[in-house]
Amino acid sequence: MKINKHIILPGLLLVGSLAAFGTALSYAGDDEACAGPHGKHAHAGGPGAEDAGFHRGLRGLDLTADQKAQIKQIMDKQKPVREQKMQALHDGMQNLQTLAKAEPYDPAKVQAAAAEQAKIQADLIVLRTDAAHQVYALLTPEQKQKWNDRPERGPKKPDDRG
Repeated sequence: MKINKHIILPGLLLVGSLAAFGTALSYAGDDEACAGPHGKHAHAGGPGAEDAGFHRGLRGLDLTADQKAQIKQIMDKQKPVREQKMQALHDGMQNLQTLAKAEPYDPAKVQAAAAEQAKIQADLIVLRTDAAHQVYALLTPEQKQKWNDRPERGPKKPDDRG
């Protein structure tokens, strides 16, 4: 099984932003914002870093307090599974690093570990997409229009490179 880097990289970005969003919502109150890139919630790999992209996607939508509470419930409901998957992804990366240094090197073990990593990443992508769908369903028609009018983010297609 060959893993396409154009699928894995966006998947990792999606997964990371979902996890950061839930954590950021759990720390920030209704009228409270996280401290930004230098605050305690945003350092690389720390609490709150994983869902920053998802959280940024909600800026400018003028969410009501009720919508914020419902979004927090959605993210809190997914949090245990998301954290378990993120830990499994981390553990899998450590396993791959160990396998890379193993003597003798066993390509079959590496392939199995890589396949497991891909499965975990796919699970996280599904989890994030499910959360995005649930959040989208909470939005008013005007908020949905703002959501849809946002510029696309992420890796550009090969044709778009200048």
